[in-house]
Amino acid sequence: MGKTHITVGTAAALALVQPHTPASCLLALCGGAVGGILCDVECRNSGKKSDTELTLLITLALIVLTLILDTTLNLGICHTLLTERASRASMGLVILILCCVKGRFSPHRDFTHSFLFAGILTFACFQIHPVFGLSVACGCLSHLCLDLTNRKPLRLFYPLRHGFCLRLFYADRLANRILMWLGLLGDAVLLAWCLAPFMDQG
Repeated sequence: MGKTHITVGTAAALALVQPHTPASCLLALCGGAVGGILCDVECRNSGKKSDTELTLLITLALIVLTLILDTTLNLGICHTLLTERASRASMGLVILILCCVKGRFSPHRDFTHSFLFAGILTFACFQIHPVFGLSVACGCLSHLCLDLTNRKPLRLFYPLRHGFCLRLFYADRLANRILMWLGLLGDAVLLAWCLAPFMDQG
């Protein structure tokens, strides 16, 4: 479910990107959340749709919070995007939007649950900011790994038609709740570990 994808996606981003400044930690958190939930941008059935809409709102709130903290704490993220990376960030944003539009009108677990989608999304977000791009990649790949344990096949090698799944768990059962809480615990521990060098300097 969406909240699990967000918590595990952000934990994966923090673990693999290993940011050690407040700015990079914020970018990793946002990137992991964005990558973790955008794979479900195509969901349209009632139960899954409401879950996805909620988690998209949570992700949007994280992005807004990042911008507010960036401005309040003068971390320099927006300044970098609007000056040094303005043209690249603009191109990345356009590709990101087009990729999501294509994904929105795809069948469930089709294009958006493929390495192709993850690759395009990562490339687009890397143009916006390298840390953000790597974190989005972690979130996307964690989403694919989690969904592989489910009972509906993923077209990982889209446009090839063959799908893959391990048929281990259902989406909204005990395994989902355990993974969500493990992801949340991982977020807290990893965030504290990533910020420890900065806190020591303070």
